Amino acid sequence: MSQKRKMLIVTANDFLAYQPSILNLYDFLEPCFDVSILSFEPEYIGRQKATGRKIVYIKIPFLLKWLVKKFDFALQLAVKLLRRIVPALSHEFLYYYDLMYFYLERYLRNVQADELLAVDIPALSVTQRVFGNVTFFHWSSIPAIHSVKKLMSAIFYL
Repeated sequence: MSQKRKMLIVTANDFLAYQPSILNLYDFLEPCFDVSILSFEPEYIGRQKATGRKIVYIKIPFLLKWLVKKFDFALQLAVKLLRRIVPALSHEFLYYYDLMYFYLERYLRNVQADELLAVDIPALSVTQRVFGNVTFFHWSSIPAIHSVKKLMSAIFYL
C-alpha cells in the first residue's frame, strides 16, 4: 500500500472555525491525502478552535503583538493629527499584517509537503515566496463543480 501524499492547506487568518469551506475541503481531501491546515491562533471572532482535524496554529508572542498593534494605533493617530497641517498626508498600512506574514513565512520554511494549497491571497503570496509553485484554491474561483473528477483537476491541473 502506497503512502499518502502530504498536503498542507495554508490560510493567513485566525478564524478557521468559522470557515466551513476550508474545513469541508479538508474533509473532502483527507481520504486521498495526509492533510494538515496551517492557520493562526484564534483571537478576533472567537477563541474557538476547530477540532477533529490536523491543524497547526501559529502563535505570535503576546507582548510583541501588543507592541506592534499599539505602534500601529499611535502611527494612525499621529497621521490623523498631522493631516491638519499637511492634508495630503496619509498612511493606510498596518505593520501587524507584516508581523503575521513574517511568522507565517518563518513557519513555512520548516515545512515538508508534497502539495501546498493556499486559500486566501495573503497566504498565496507568502507561500509562493517560500515554495515558488503553489496552488490557489477558493470556492468562489470555481463556479460549479459537479463531480470529484472536476474538483481534483481544478486543484491539481490533471
